[in-house]
Amino acid sequence: MTAYKDRRSGTNSDGTATFATAGDEHNQARFQRLLSLAQKCKVHSFPKLSPIDLYAVKHERVVAFIEFKARTCTVKKHSTIWLNFRKYTALYWAKMAFGVPAYFYVSFSGGEILFIEIDNVDSKKHRMGGCAEYVKSQFDKEPVIEVPIADMKWMTKKPA
Repeated sequence: MTAYKDRRSGTNSDGTATFATAGDEHNQARFQRLLSLAQKCKVHSFPKLSPIDLYAVKHERVVAFIEFKARTCTVKKHSTIWLNFRKYTALYWAKMAFGVPAYFYVSFSGGEILFIEIDNVDSKKHRMGGCAEYVKSQFDKEPVIEVPIADMKWMTKKPA
């Protein structure tokens, strides 16, 4: 997996940046397959410019909204993971509008996948976050919520 600061995004047909790399799309597709099998549902992608990545369907009904983040570090490297404010609010609004749960999933370099339901995210634990180097936009700093990894549940088996 490529470090965030070394990412090179593609472009849309109108010339604007997509911000998603081929590696991002591969990681998300792999996660979609894993989650679909684990939850016995179909997990679909939203269009590229949507603030939410995925939604899950079972028996022709939306059963969840999902944000997915793939990290290049180990699960033990940091005690928190950032959830961008715009993604948090989109997940929260989707949850309220449809009356179904919304989740934040994170995969790590060792293959671990953790998640937290949006209702369990303490949005008061916020700060400004972003990349110190120019990566994809001069506006690559934004409000983030620091989600403690200890508050997340394990989708994959927790190592001993």
